[in-house]
Amino acid sequence: MTLLLGVGFITISILDFFGIYDIIEGYPSYQPVLGLVIVFLMPLAIYFSAKKNFKNYQVLNGSNEYQFDNDNLRIIGSNFNSEIKLNSLYKVEELNGWFIIHLAKGSTNLISKKALNEYEIVALCEIFKKLKNVKIKLEN
Repeated sequence: MTLLLGVGFITISILDFFGIYDIIEGYPSYQPVLGLVIVFLMPLAIYFSAKKNFKNYQVLNGSNEYQFDNDNLRIIGSNFNSEIKLNSLYKVEELNGWFIIHLAKGSTNLISKKALNEYEIVALCEIFKKLKNVKIKLEN
């Protein structure tokens, strides 16, 4: 929504500048600047802030161990240990060398297929296929 506001400011400024639609009296001064800030600087600030947090927060960039059985997923990290019922997952996807496990709409865990052997990949796919009430999108 904020992006639309920024694009709106830029559009109004361009229309006014070229005399297509005279909305603003005088030269539009703050509208193009505010529009550019909203469209470009805010997303860049969010990106660099997230990148800094990722590098500084050990739980995010540390390695995690995933243990699966037929009913549970156990995630063991350097500072945490959690267990989740597999049928309570939101969604599971398999994309380009990754398993993407959505614990909820805003919470995702990634498992690289490079860390797994062929048997483990097949076993995981079989576990995921048996899940009920979970959105499943597998390559095979």
